[in-house]
Amino acid sequence: MKKLINVIFCLIAVYGTAQVTYGLKAGVNVSKIDEVHTGSEKRVGAYFGGFATIPINNEGNQFYIQPEVLYSMMGEKEEFTDGRTTDVNIDYLSIPVLFKAYFSEQDTEFFGEIGPQLGFLISKDLPETDAVYDYKSTDFGAVVGIGFSYLRNWEANARFYYGFTDIIEWENTKGKDPHNINSNVSLGIAYRF
Repeated sequence: MKKLINVIFCLIAVYGTAQVTYGLKAGVNVSKIDEVHTGSEKRVGAYFGGFATIPINNEGNQFYIQPEVLYSMMGEKEEFTDGRTTDVNIDYLSIPVLFKAYFSEQDTEFFGEIGPQLGFLISKDLPETDAVYDYKSTDFGAVVGIGFSYLRNWEANARFYYGFTDIIEWENTKGKDPHNINSNVSLGIAYRF
């Protein structure tokens, strides 16, 4: 985490704070945890936070690095064989650092984004059936997305996040699947100042 923050501050220092723009964003997450529960449905939650947009070159208006800090509601709904369901709510402070490219230098244009994301578990609300394991404090994966910008102020985007690390810490790992990962699709809007 400390290294990531240092890299972000170095990028801002190198490219000059006058070129950096900031913004706020919010949207909807539809998330799931692969493998941990035998029957489950996706959780619909929200995300919100802020970001900085740092130009990679001084001449164009097309390529950027975009670090973000987001409160992200993730998890799923666990289904039991008797028809009962219970919520598995795990919320993260998510820090994606994305390469963002507009399809042209026009102010109103589509864009794509891709990059790593680090998540820090900040809240969990779990059913009693989850007592045999716990959730790890960090999550790591990748984000890919596409969006549309109106005058480089208002933006709408869709993203897919796929986790690379097992988020479950079992008391007894014998016979347990080591691939319990977060994944989610998000839709949102953003405003750049």
